[in-house]
Amino acid sequence: NASYYVDNNLEVTENLFWTLGGRYDHPTGFSDKKTWRTTLSYLVEPVNSRIHGSYGTSFKAPSLYNLAFTPNLKHQEGEGWDLGVEVTLFEEKVIVDVTAFGYNIDDKITWDPTAPSPGAYVNEGYKSEGVESSIIWKIQPDLTFRGNYTYTAATSDVWDEPLYTPEHQASVSLTWKTLDDKLDLKGSVLYVGERIAEYGSTEQSPDYATVNLAAQY
Repeated sequence: NASYYVDNNLEVTENLFWTLGGRYDHPTGFSDKKTWRTTLSYLVEPVNSRIHGSYGTSFKAPSLYNLAFTPNLKHQEGEGWDLGVEVTLFEEKVIVDVTAFGYNIDDKITWDPTAPSPGAYVNEGYKSEGVESSIIWKIQPDLTFRGNYTYTAATSDVWDEPLYTPEHQASVSLTWKTLDDKLDLKGSVLYVGERIAEYGSTEQSPDYATVNLAAQY
């Protein structure tokens, strides 16, 4: 296998930034593939905001391990996009971002244990769209709160619902820097909503939350 990548970062105007990148893959056993990605970011200084977006394509060839189970497995190709607005408030103490996104993957490589023993990899059509929102609040110079919420609507042409894709997911964290920024104390909570977690199942696994406490010196 061989791959080549090129990336350009351009400042189009004082407030407009553009990136454009491309990749060329020469995978063994498959035809050559070209993928690319571009991003735009525009600063709206009068209202302390930034409009940002991106679009890109993707390619993934089956690994030797995948092909050992399913010799005729196809490669997967996809595309993804996002478009959002970031707003800075209260003298840069609060940053809020809301971003819409979407992914469309043809022939996604996924494991199917319901196939005859010992199971097999299959190709599925996968599509998801959603909205992600986040907030960063610098309560004090040494104390920062972060929050994030993601809504995802996903579909699959193989399963009733894609695996491990919760409709709702959220997290919050609080970080305190002390001892002249030598010690970081952090507490966080992650919430994951109901989702399909077993192949061939139509039952939702229950939602759950985890609490993490960490210190770094």
